Amino acid sequence: MEQWTFPPRFDASYLPATQSRYWFPRRETMPAAERDAAILERLQQLTRYAWDTSPFYRRKWDEAGFHPDHLRSLEDFETKVPAISKKRLARRAKPRTALRGLPVRSRCRRASHSRNIGHDRPANGVCDRSRGL
Repeated sequence: MEQWTFPPRFDASYLPATQSRYWFPRRETMPAAERDAAILERLQQLTRYAWDTSPFYRRKWDEAGFHPDHLRSLEDFETKVPAISKKRLARRAKPRTALRGLPVRSRCRRASHSRNIGHDRPANGVCDRSRGL
C-alpha cells in the first residue's frame, strides 16, 4: 500500500502517473473488507497518538470512558469515541497549548492564517523553533 506516515506529512513531489485513474491506486481499489481493516488500523494509530500526546483528548476521552485500546472495530469508533465539535475545540483551546503534540513545523503552519500563506509564521508572531512554538 502507498506509504502512510503519522503524523501525516505532505509530499509535494508525489504525483500519480498521468494515465492513472486513481491518486492512490492500491488504497482506492482494495476490497471493502481490506479497506475497512486499513481504516481501522489507521484510526487505532491516530487515537493512540492523540491519547499519548494531547492532554485535551486524553481528558475528553477519559470523561467519556474511552481508551484507544477499546477501539476494535469501525463500529467502536462510531459508538465509543465521543464527537468533539469545532466550536467546542475553539472555545476550550488555549493559545499555544491547543497545538501541543504536533511537530513544531505543523504547529507553525496550523497556527498561520491566510496573510501568511507560504511562510512559517503563526498568526500571533514568529515561529520560534528553539522554544517549540
